[in-house]
Amino acid sequence: MASAKIWRKCMTDQIFVTHKELDFISDLNKEMIRRITGQKIKYYSIDMTATKIHDVYGESVQKVYKTPVELECLVEFEDPVMKSTDIQTEIQYSLWAYFHKRMLAEYQLFPQDGDYIQWGVVFYEITLCTEPQLQFGRIEDPMMIKCHCRFLRKDEVGIPVAENIQENY
Repeated sequence: MASAKIWRKCMTDQIFVTHKELDFISDLNKEMIRRITGQKIKYYSIDMTATKIHDVYGESVQKVYKTPVELECLVEFEDPVMKSTDIQTEIQYSLWAYFHKRMLAEYQLFPQDGDYIQWGVVFYEITLCTEPQLQFGRIEDPMMIKCHCRFLRKDEVGIPVAENIQENY
Protein backbone atom coordinates (compact mmCIF):
# COMPACT_ATOMS: atom_id res chain seq x y z
CA MET A 1 0.00 0.00 0.00
CA ALA A 2 2.77 2.42 0.90
CA SER A 3 4.72 1.59 -2.27
CA ALA A 4 1.64 2.44 -4.41
CA LYS A 5 1.45 5.90 -2.79
CA ILE A 6 5.16 6.48 -3.42
CA TRP A 7 4.77 5.34 -7.06
CA ARG A 8 1.82 7.71 -7.63
CA LYS A 9 3.79 10.57 -6.04
CA CYS A 10 6.76 9.92 -8.36
CA MET A 11 4.52 9.78 -11.41
CA THR A 12 2.75 13.08 -10.63
CA ASP A 13 5.80 15.09 -9.53
CA GLN A 14 8.19 16.37 -12.13
CA ILE A 15 11.62 15.30 -10.96
CA PHE A 16 13.80 16.84 -13.68
CA VAL A 17 11.56 19.55 -15.12
CA THR A 18 10.25 22.10 -12.67
CA HIS A 19 8.28 25.30 -13.26
CA LYS A 20 11.57 27.20 -13.25
CA GLU A 21 12.76 25.26 -16.32
CA LEU A 22 9.36 25.63 -18.01
CA ASP A 23 9.44 29.41 -17.46
CA PHE A 24 13.01 29.59 -18.80
CA ILE A 25 12.12 27.72 -22.01
CA SER A 26 8.97 29.80 -22.43
CA ASP A 27 11.01 33.01 -22.09
CA LEU A 28 13.51 31.74 -24.68
CA ASN A 29 10.68 31.03 -27.13
CA LYS A 30 9.13 34.47 -26.58
CA GLU A 31 12.46 36.18 -27.20
CA MET A 32 13.05 34.14 -30.37
CA ILE A 33 9.64 35.15 -31.73
CA ARG A 34 10.04 38.81 -30.78
CA ARG A 35 13.68 39.50 -31.63
CA ILE A 36 14.78 36.93 -34.20
CA THR A 37 11.81 36.22 -36.46
CA GLY A 38 10.15 39.61 -36.03
CA GLN A 39 6.92 38.66 -37.82
CA LYS A 40 4.00 40.84 -36.73
CA ILE A 41 0.31 40.61 -37.44
CA LYS A 42 -2.72 42.64 -36.49
CA TYR A 43 -5.29 40.56 -34.65
CA TYR A 44 -9.00 41.44 -34.88
CA SER A 45 -11.09 39.58 -32.29
CA ILE A 46 -14.88 39.51 -32.35
CA ASP A 47 -16.56 41.64 -29.69
CA MET A 48 -19.20 39.21 -28.43
CA THR A 49 -20.94 41.84 -26.29
CA ALA A 50 -21.50 44.28 -29.20
CA THR A 51 -22.28 41.66 -31.88
CA LYS A 52 -26.00 40.95 -32.25
CA ILE A 53 -26.62 37.21 -32.47
CA HIS A 54 -29.85 35.76 -33.86
CA ASP A 55 -31.89 34.02 -31.14
CA VAL A 56 -32.87 30.99 -33.24
CA TYR A 57 -29.90 30.44 -35.55
CA GLY A 58 -27.10 31.58 -33.24
CA GLU A 59 -25.45 33.52 -36.09
CA SER A 60 -24.85 37.18 -36.76
CA VAL A 61 -25.16 39.08 -40.01
CA GLN A 62 -22.82 41.89 -38.97
CA LYS A 63 -19.91 41.06 -36.66
CA VAL A 64 -18.37 43.78 -34.52
CA TYR A 65 -14.61 43.62 -33.98
CA LYS A 66 -12.52 45.03 -31.17
CA THR A 67 -9.64 47.41 -31.83
CA PRO A 68 -6.86 45.46 -33.57
CA VAL A 69 -3.86 44.38 -31.53
CA GLU A 70 -0.43 44.14 -33.13
CA LEU A 71 1.47 41.13 -31.86
CA GLU A 72 4.33 38.87 -32.77
CA CYS A 73 3.85 35.32 -34.00
CA LEU A 74 5.36 32.82 -36.40
CA VAL A 75 3.69 32.72 -39.82
CA GLU A 76 3.99 29.77 -42.20
CA PHE A 77 2.56 30.48 -45.64
CA GLU A 78 1.14 27.43 -47.42
CA ASP A 79 1.42 26.76 -51.13
CA PRO A 80 -1.60 28.06 -53.04
CA VAL A 81 -4.26 25.53 -54.05
CA MET A 82 -6.05 25.88 -57.39
CA LYS A 83 -9.72 24.88 -57.47
CA SER A 84 -11.64 24.72 -60.73
CA THR A 85 -15.39 24.78 -61.24
CA ASP A 86 -17.50 24.92 -64.38
CA ILE A 87 -17.59 28.69 -64.16
CA GLN A 88 -14.16 29.76 -62.93
CA THR A 89 -10.76 28.81 -61.60
CA GLU A 90 -9.87 30.08 -58.17
CA ILE A 91 -6.57 30.10 -56.29
CA GLN A 92 -6.96 29.68 -52.54
CA TYR A 93 -4.30 30.98 -50.20
CA SER A 94 -3.87 29.99 -46.57
CA LEU A 95 -1.36 30.15 -43.76
CA TRP A 96 -0.63 28.82 -40.29
CA ALA A 97 -0.11 31.32 -37.47
CA TYR A 98 1.72 30.08 -34.37
CA PHE A 99 1.02 32.14 -31.24
CA HIS A 100 2.96 31.85 -27.99
CA LYS A 101 0.36 31.22 -25.30
CA ARG A 102 1.90 33.52 -22.70
CA MET A 103 2.20 36.37 -25.22
CA LEU A 104 -1.52 36.01 -25.91
CA ALA A 105 -2.17 36.16 -22.18
CA GLU A 106 -0.28 39.47 -22.02
CA TYR A 107 -2.77 40.92 -24.53
CA GLN A 108 -5.71 39.02 -23.00
CA LEU A 109 -6.46 37.29 -26.31
CA PHE A 110 -7.68 33.80 -27.04
CA PRO A 111 -7.90 32.95 -30.76
CA GLN A 112 -11.25 31.66 -31.99
CA ASP A 113 -12.72 30.60 -35.29
CA GLY A 114 -14.02 33.63 -37.15
CA ASP A 115 -11.44 36.12 -35.84
CA TYR A 116 -9.38 37.98 -38.46
CA ILE A 117 -5.67 38.51 -38.74
CA GLN A 118 -3.96 40.97 -41.03
CA TRP A 119 -0.50 40.04 -42.30
CA GLY A 120 0.94 42.83 -44.39
CA VAL A 121 -2.00 44.24 -46.34
CA VAL A 122 -3.86 40.92 -46.65
CA PHE A 123 -6.63 39.73 -44.35
CA TYR A 124 -7.15 36.13 -43.26
CA GLU A 125 -9.92 34.45 -41.27
CA ILE A 126 -9.09 31.91 -38.58
CA THR A 127 -10.77 28.60 -39.44
CA LEU A 128 -9.12 26.21 -36.95
CA CYS A 129 -7.33 26.58 -33.61
CA THR A 130 -5.38 23.83 -31.87
CA GLU A 131 -2.88 23.55 -29.01
CA PRO A 132 -0.50 20.88 -30.31
CA GLN A 133 2.80 21.92 -28.70
CA LEU A 134 3.35 20.58 -25.20
CA GLN A 135 6.39 21.27 -23.04
CA PHE A 136 8.09 18.03 -22.05
CA GLY A 137 4.89 16.11 -22.78
CA ARG A 138 2.96 17.89 -20.04
CA ILE A 139 -0.65 18.40 -21.07
CA GLU A 140 -1.17 21.01 -18.35
CA ASP A 141 1.51 23.32 -19.80
CA PRO A 142 0.78 23.98 -23.49
CA MET A 143 3.20 26.39 -25.10
CA MET A 144 1.48 27.60 -28.26
CA ILE A 145 -1.75 27.93 -30.15
CA LYS A 146 -1.68 27.00 -33.83
CA CYS A 147 -4.29 28.64 -36.09
CA HIS A 148 -5.12 27.80 -39.69
CA CYS A 149 -6.23 30.89 -41.60
CA ARG A 150 -7.81 31.31 -45.02
CA PHE A 151 -7.40 34.26 -47.37
CA LEU A 152 -10.26 36.79 -47.46
CA ARG A 153 -11.20 38.77 -50.53
CA LYS A 154 -11.62 42.50 -50.08
CA ASP A 155 -15.42 42.22 -50.28
CA GLU A 156 -15.45 39.51 -47.57
CA VAL A 157 -13.65 41.65 -45.00
CA GLY A 158 -16.36 42.88 -42.67
CA ILE A 159 -14.27 45.46 -40.84
CA PRO A 160 -13.41 49.03 -41.76
CA VAL A 161 -10.26 49.06 -43.86
CA ALA A 162 -7.83 51.98 -43.73
CA GLU A 163 -7.65 53.96 -46.99
CA ASN A 164 -3.96 53.25 -47.71
CA ILE A 165 -4.44 49.52 -47.11
CA GLN A 166 -7.54 49.38 -49.28
CA GLU A 167 -5.63 50.73 -52.31
CA ASN A 168 -2.95 48.01 -52.06
CA TYR A 169 -5.36 45.19 -51.21
